[in-house]
Amino acid sequence: MGASMKRIWLCTSLALFLPLHSAANSSSLSAIYRLREEAYLLRGALIAKVSPDQTTNRALGDGAVFGAQFEIGSISKAFTGITLAQLAVDQKVDLDLPIANYIPEFQGTFIGTVSANELATHRARLINSYVESSGKTSERYTPQELIQFLKVYRPDPTQFPAGTRSYSNLSFAALGLLIQRIEKTESFVEVVKSKVLDPLGMTRTGFISSNSKPKNLVQGFDVLLRAASYYPISDLACASGG
Repeated sequence: MGASMKRIWLCTSLALFLPLHSAANSSSLSAIYRLREEAYLLRGALIAKVSPDQTTNRALGDGAVFGAQFEIGSISKAFTGITLAQLAVDQKVDLDLPIANYIPEFQGTFIGTVSANELATHRARLINSYVESSGKTSERYTPQELIQFLKVYRPDPTQFPAGTRSYSNLSFAALGLLIQRIEKTESFVEVVKSKVLDPLGMTRTGFISSNSKPKNLVQGFDVLLRAASYYPISDLACASGG
Protein backbone atom coordinates (compact mmCIF):
# COMPACT_ATOMS: atom_id res chain seq x y z
CA MET A 1 0.00 0.00 0.00
CA GLY A 2 1.50 3.31 -1.08
CA ALA A 3 2.79 5.70 1.56
CA SER A 4 0.56 8.40 0.14
CA MET A 5 -2.60 6.42 0.92
CA LYS A 6 -3.61 7.81 4.27
CA ARG A 7 -5.70 4.92 5.46
CA ILE A 8 -5.39 1.43 6.87
CA TRP A 9 -7.72 -1.54 6.75
CA LEU A 10 -9.69 -3.24 9.46
CA CYS A 11 -9.84 -7.02 9.19
CA THR A 12 -12.50 -8.73 11.30
CA SER A 13 -13.52 -12.31 11.90
CA LEU A 14 -16.22 -11.75 9.27
CA ALA A 15 -13.53 -10.78 6.74
CA LEU A 16 -14.78 -7.20 6.39
CA PHE A 17 -12.46 -4.40 5.35
CA LEU A 18 -13.15 -0.84 6.39
CA PRO A 19 -10.99 2.24 5.70
CA LEU A 20 -9.76 4.06 8.79
CA HIS A 21 -8.41 7.58 8.92
CA SER A 22 -4.63 7.75 9.40
CA ALA A 23 -4.98 9.88 12.53
CA ALA A 24 -6.82 7.10 14.37
CA ASN A 25 -5.51 6.43 17.88
CA SER A 26 -6.40 3.64 20.32
CA SER A 27 -9.53 5.40 21.62
CA SER A 28 -10.84 6.36 18.18
CA LEU A 29 -10.26 2.82 16.90
CA SER A 30 -12.54 1.59 19.69
CA ALA A 31 -15.14 4.22 18.75
CA ILE A 32 -15.00 3.24 15.07
CA TYR A 33 -15.43 -0.40 16.02
CA ARG A 34 -18.49 0.35 18.19
CA LEU A 35 -20.10 2.36 15.36
CA ARG A 36 -19.71 -0.58 12.98
CA GLU A 37 -20.22 -3.42 15.42
CA GLU A 38 -24.00 -3.61 15.00
CA ALA A 39 -24.23 -2.51 11.38
CA TYR A 40 -21.74 -5.15 10.22
CA LEU A 41 -22.51 -7.81 12.86
CA LEU A 42 -18.92 -7.72 14.04
CA ARG A 43 -17.84 -10.29 16.62
CA GLY A 44 -14.31 -9.12 17.15
CA ALA A 45 -11.31 -7.44 15.63
CA LEU A 46 -7.60 -6.86 15.94
CA ILE A 47 -6.77 -3.44 14.56
CA ALA A 48 -3.34 -2.00 13.86
CA LYS A 49 -2.63 1.51 12.68
CA VAL A 50 0.93 1.67 11.37
CA SER A 51 2.79 4.89 10.58
CA PRO A 52 6.47 5.86 10.30
CA ASP A 53 6.31 7.25 13.85
CA GLN A 54 4.40 4.59 15.77
CA THR A 55 2.17 1.55 15.69
CA THR A 56 -1.15 1.65 17.53
CA ASN A 57 -2.92 -1.63 18.33
CA ARG A 58 -6.38 -2.37 19.63
CA ALA A 59 -8.03 -5.74 20.37
CA LEU A 60 -11.83 -5.69 20.56
CA GLY A 61 -14.69 -8.14 21.08
CA ASP A 62 -13.60 -11.75 20.57
CA GLY A 63 -10.23 -10.44 19.51
CA ALA A 64 -9.56 -9.20 23.05
CA VAL A 65 -9.20 -12.77 24.36
CA PHE A 66 -5.55 -13.37 25.27
CA GLY A 67 -3.69 -14.97 22.38
CA ALA A 68 -6.68 -14.72 20.01
CA GLN A 69 -5.96 -15.75 16.42
CA PHE A 70 -8.09 -14.94 13.38
CA GLU A 71 -8.48 -17.02 10.26
CA ILE A 72 -7.56 -14.55 7.53
CA GLY A 73 -8.67 -16.67 4.57
CA SER A 74 -7.60 -15.34 1.20
CA ILE A 75 -5.36 -12.68 2.73
CA SER A 76 -3.02 -15.71 2.87
CA LYS A 77 -2.38 -15.04 -0.82
CA ALA A 78 -0.28 -12.03 0.22
CA PHE A 79 2.12 -14.38 2.04
CA THR A 80 2.35 -16.55 -1.08
CA GLY A 81 3.11 -13.48 -3.17
CA ILE A 82 5.79 -12.28 -0.76
CA THR A 83 7.41 -15.73 -0.78
CA LEU A 84 7.38 -15.80 -4.59
CA ALA A 85 8.87 -12.29 -4.69
CA GLN A 86 11.65 -13.39 -2.33
CA LEU A 87 12.48 -16.32 -4.62
CA ALA A 88 12.59 -13.90 -7.56
CA VAL A 89 14.92 -11.56 -5.64
CA ASP A 90 17.12 -14.58 -4.90
CA GLN A 91 17.08 -15.32 -8.67
CA LYS A 92 15.59 -18.76 -8.10
CA VAL A 93 12.64 -18.08 -10.42
CA ASP A 94 11.98 -15.93 -13.47
CA LEU A 95 8.44 -14.64 -13.01
CA ASP A 96 7.85 -14.37 -16.77
CA LEU A 97 9.04 -17.83 -17.82
CA PRO A 98 6.51 -20.63 -18.43
CA ILE A 99 6.21 -22.72 -15.27
CA ALA A 100 6.97 -25.88 -17.28
CA ASN A 101 10.60 -24.76 -16.89
CA TYR A 102 10.27 -25.64 -13.19
CA ILE A 103 7.61 -28.38 -13.27
CA PRO A 104 8.58 -30.84 -16.06
CA GLU A 105 5.25 -32.68 -15.85
CA PHE A 106 3.63 -29.61 -17.41
CA GLN A 107 5.64 -29.74 -20.63
CA GLY A 108 3.29 -29.71 -23.62
CA THR A 109 0.22 -28.66 -21.60
CA PHE A 110 -1.72 -25.41 -21.36
CA ILE A 111 -0.75 -24.86 -17.72
CA GLY A 112 2.89 -25.32 -18.70
CA THR A 113 2.71 -22.17 -20.85
CA VAL A 114 1.50 -20.02 -17.96
CA SER A 115 3.99 -17.85 -16.05
CA ALA A 116 4.29 -17.33 -12.30
CA ASN A 117 3.42 -13.68 -12.92
CA GLU A 118 0.12 -14.68 -14.56
CA LEU A 119 -0.71 -17.08 -11.73
CA ALA A 120 0.00 -14.44 -9.08
CA THR A 121 -2.12 -11.78 -10.81
CA HIS A 122 -5.12 -14.03 -11.63
CA ARG A 123 -4.43 -13.90 -15.38
CA ALA A 124 -3.77 -17.63 -15.87
CA ARG A 125 -7.32 -18.32 -17.14
CA LEU A 126 -7.92 -20.92 -14.43
CA ILE A 127 -11.26 -21.63 -12.79
CA ASN A 128 -11.57 -20.59 -9.15
CA SER A 129 -11.81 -24.08 -7.65
CA TYR A 130 -12.94 -27.57 -8.55
CA VAL A 131 -15.12 -30.29 -7.03
CA GLU A 132 -14.74 -33.88 -8.24
CA SER A 133 -17.76 -36.10 -8.82
CA SER A 134 -16.71 -37.92 -5.66
CA GLY A 135 -17.20 -34.68 -3.72
CA LYS A 136 -13.50 -34.05 -3.08
CA THR A 137 -12.63 -30.38 -3.48
CA SER A 138 -9.47 -28.86 -4.87
CA GLU A 139 -8.79 -27.50 -1.36
CA ARG A 140 -7.96 -31.08 -0.35
CA TYR A 141 -5.80 -31.99 -3.35
CA THR A 142 -2.44 -33.66 -2.89
CA PRO A 143 0.37 -32.37 -5.15
CA GLN A 144 -0.06 -35.33 -7.50
CA GLU A 145 -3.83 -34.81 -7.74
CA LEU A 146 -3.33 -31.13 -8.51
CA ILE A 147 -0.77 -31.99 -11.19
CA GLN A 148 -3.10 -34.51 -12.83
CA PHE A 149 -5.98 -32.01 -12.86
CA LEU A 150 -3.91 -29.16 -14.28
CA LYS A 151 -2.26 -31.32 -16.95
CA VAL A 152 -5.60 -31.90 -18.68
CA TYR A 153 -7.10 -28.48 -17.96
CA ARG A 154 -8.01 -26.28 -20.91
CA PRO A 155 -9.64 -22.87 -20.40
CA ASP A 156 -13.08 -22.36 -21.92
CA PRO A 157 -12.42 -19.57 -24.47
CA THR A 158 -15.94 -18.21 -24.01
CA GLN A 159 -15.45 -17.92 -20.24
CA PHE A 160 -11.75 -17.09 -20.24
CA PRO A 161 -10.74 -15.29 -23.45
CA ALA A 162 -7.09 -14.34 -23.81
CA GLY A 163 -6.15 -11.53 -21.43
CA THR A 164 -8.89 -12.36 -18.93
CA ARG A 165 -8.29 -11.55 -15.28
CA SER A 166 -10.36 -13.93 -13.16
CA TYR A 167 -9.96 -14.62 -9.43
CA SER A 168 -8.68 -18.14 -8.89
CA ASN A 169 -7.75 -20.16 -5.81
CA LEU A 170 -6.38 -22.82 -8.17
CA SER A 171 -3.87 -20.30 -9.51
CA PHE A 172 -2.41 -19.89 -6.05
CA ALA A 173 -2.43 -23.62 -5.39
CA ALA A 174 -0.37 -23.91 -8.58
CA LEU A 175 1.95 -21.23 -7.20
CA GLY A 176 2.30 -23.30 -4.03
CA LEU A 177 3.35 -26.25 -6.18
CA LEU A 178 5.82 -24.07 -8.07
CA ILE A 179 7.35 -22.84 -4.80
CA GLN A 180 7.64 -26.42 -3.56
CA ARG A 181 9.54 -27.43 -6.68
CA ILE A 182 11.87 -24.45 -6.63
CA GLU A 183 12.76 -25.08 -2.99
CA LYS A 184 12.90 -28.88 -3.47
CA THR A 185 10.52 -29.58 -0.60
CA GLU A 186 7.16 -31.26 -0.10
CA SER A 187 5.87 -28.49 2.16
CA PHE A 188 4.79 -25.09 0.87
CA VAL A 189 3.93 -24.11 4.44
CA GLU A 190 7.50 -24.69 5.62
CA VAL A 191 8.86 -22.48 2.84
CA VAL A 192 6.62 -19.58 3.90
CA LYS A 193 7.62 -20.14 7.50
CA SER A 194 11.34 -20.01 6.72
CA LYS A 195 11.15 -17.21 4.13
CA VAL A 196 8.60 -14.88 5.72
CA LEU A 197 7.21 -15.78 9.14
CA ASP A 198 10.44 -16.62 10.98
CA PRO A 199 12.47 -13.65 9.66
CA LEU A 200 9.67 -11.28 10.67
CA GLY A 201 9.23 -12.85 14.10
CA MET A 202 5.62 -13.82 13.36
CA THR A 203 5.52 -16.55 15.99
CA ARG A 204 1.71 -16.48 16.35
CA THR A 205 0.99 -16.83 12.64
CA GLY A 206 0.49 -20.25 11.11
CA PHE A 207 -1.64 -22.39 8.80
CA ILE A 208 -4.82 -24.42 9.15
CA SER A 209 -3.54 -27.60 7.50
CA SER A 210 -3.47 -29.46 10.82
CA ASN A 211 -6.42 -31.66 11.81
CA SER A 212 -6.19 -30.16 15.29
CA LYS A 213 -7.90 -26.79 15.62
CA PRO A 214 -5.58 -24.13 17.09
CA LYS A 215 -6.58 -23.50 20.70
CA ASN A 216 -6.93 -19.73 20.40
CA LEU A 217 -8.55 -19.56 16.96
CA VAL A 218 -11.50 -17.13 17.10
CA GLN A 219 -14.79 -18.75 16.13
CA GLY A 220 -15.89 -17.64 12.68
CA PHE A 221 -19.49 -17.12 11.53
CA ASP A 222 -21.23 -16.90 8.18
CA VAL A 223 -23.49 -14.03 7.12
CA LEU A 224 -26.43 -15.67 8.91
CA LEU A 225 -24.36 -15.84 12.11
CA ARG A 226 -24.09 -19.61 11.98
CA ALA A 227 -20.88 -20.92 13.53
CA ALA A 228 -18.45 -22.00 10.83
CA SER A 229 -16.79 -25.40 11.08
CA TYR A 230 -13.03 -25.79 11.33
CA TYR A 231 -11.85 -26.86 7.90
CA PRO A 232 -8.23 -27.99 7.57
CA ILE A 233 -6.99 -27.96 3.99
CA SER A 234 -4.06 -29.40 2.06
CA ASP A 235 -0.56 -27.93 2.16
CA LEU A 236 -0.93 -26.55 -1.38
CA ALA A 237 -4.34 -25.02 -0.69
CA CYS A 238 -2.72 -23.01 2.10
CA ALA A 239 -1.17 -20.94 -0.68
CA SER A 240 -4.62 -19.56 -1.47
CA GLY A 241 -6.38 -19.46 1.90
CA GLY A 242 -4.71 -21.22 4.79
